[in-house]
Amino acid sequence: MAKPTLNSFKRVGILLILSSLVFFVAALCFHQRERAFVEGACRAEATVTKLREKQNRTKSGGIILLFSPVFAFRDAEGRRHEISSSYFSSPTEYYVGQTVTAIYLPNDPGHAIIDSFVQVWGASSILCIVGTCNLTVGSAFLIAVRIIRSLIVQTIVRAWRQYGT
Repeated sequence: MAKPTLNSFKRVGILLILSSLVFFVAALCFHQRERAFVEGACRAEATVTKLREKQNRTKSGGIILLFSPVFAFRDAEGRRHEISSSYFSSPTEYYVGQTVTAIYLPNDPGHAIIDSFVQVWGASSILCIVGTCNLTVGSAFLIAVRIIRSLIVQTIVRAWRQYGT
C-alpha cells in the first residue's frame, strides 16, 4: 500500500473544500425553497392525533424506537386534513392531544408540516453544517501541508548553512 504524501493530503483538502461548495449551494437552494414555502403558507391550529412507531436497528444489533406525529387540522375553507409527518425522533417530541401549529400551502393542504425549526429549516441547516465541517477539515489539511512544507524547507536551509555546499 502506498504511503500518503503531502500532495495526497493537499488533494483531499481541495476535494473537501470543493465538496463544501456543493453543500453550500444545495443548502442555499433548499433555503430558498423553504423560505418560499413559509412565506406563502397558511397557519392553522392542529392537534396530534396519534404517534406512528418505526423500529431502526443499531450497529450493535439493538433496536431503537422512533416516533412520528400524525396531526389533524382544518384549512381556511374548513376542510379537515390528517397528516402523517415524515419527521421521526426518539424520544418523541410530541404527545397525543398536543396542540401544534401546522403550516401548509393554500392550494396543497395535504402536504402540511408542523411549524418547528427542524421540520421547516432542517434540510438547509444540515447541509450547511456538513458544508462547514468539510470546509474546516479541508482548510486544516491545506494549512497543515503548507506548515509541513515550510518546516521541510527551513530544515533544508539550516542543513545547507550548517554543512555548506
